[in-house]
Amino acid sequence: MKIRRVSFILFLAVLVPLLLSLPARAQFRIGFKLYGGYNYLVGGEGNDGVQGFQDFWVRSGELGGYSASGDYKPFHYGFTGGGDLIFYLTPNIGVSIGAGYLQASSSSVVNMTRPGVSLAISSDPKAGAVPLRVGLHLSLPIGASANFVVNGGAGYYLGTFESRLRLEEGTDWMQWEFEARGQGIGFHGGAGFELNFGPNVGLVLEAAGRYARIGGFEGEAKYSMPGFSDSESGKLYFYRMNVALIGTFPMVFISDTPPSGSGVSDVHEAKIDFSGFSARAGLIIRF
Repeated sequence: MKIRRVSFILFLAVLVPLLLSLPARAQFRIGFKLYGGYNYLVGGEGNDGVQGFQDFWVRSGELGGYSASGDYKPFHYGFTGGGDLIFYLTPNIGVSIGAGYLQASSSSVVNMTRPGVSLAISSDPKAGAVPLRVGLHLSLPIGASANFVVNGGAGYYLGTFESRLRLEEGTDWMQWEFEARGQGIGFHGGAGFELNFGPNVGLVLEAAGRYARIGGFEGEAKYSMPGFSDSESGKLYFYRMNVALIGTFPMVFISDTPPSGSGVSDVHEAKIDFSGFSARAGLIIRF
């Protein structure tokens, strides 16, 4: 985290003097880019922990004579959208500020059966972030009506992570769910094309990547079953739980104190990996 903060400060240290060094009579143009598209998100310890929690119950059921069908589906895929305001310092170079939204989610069900009994184990994790970005924008003409564009910079990511795991057998059920929020610094870059309809309007097609591995999540967890519920607030922890005869399982959950006890190891605040890539399309309008 300290390395990313220093990098972000250095980025601003280069950007601000560049703006201040511009001639007083420089003629600015402004562009507004609005986009949306497909998103892939790594997930990191978020995916590992939710899968471990589900696998623990599946393995416990198998030990009890159940057979399982189905598997955990990691949350990797979703959508992205956002907008950037671009201040052109020259016809080809601009400074951009903007914000966006990206998310990924999944839904998994494992069916456990044994003679006369069936049990469903489901999980529904979701991660999302709002990046507040600043960066540089380079536009290179490649014809009368097209530009090749490259952009990159840094951002402050406001992240959310939530999950629900439910065991259901007939009318009986148990459920664990939590929602947590965290924030941190990330970096982004992308390249693509602007296909101009005229001097002021164009279609944008681009691919973008980002690095944003964020920790410090806090929130609330809730355990419930028919006629009973209990909740707890605290930090989102990652840990590994070793259970005799079953195995070792990575876990993520919210607790007001670090998890401890026999078989618990590798305890630390969880980091959700919002790194990934997106393919997106949109419009750019210049003034």
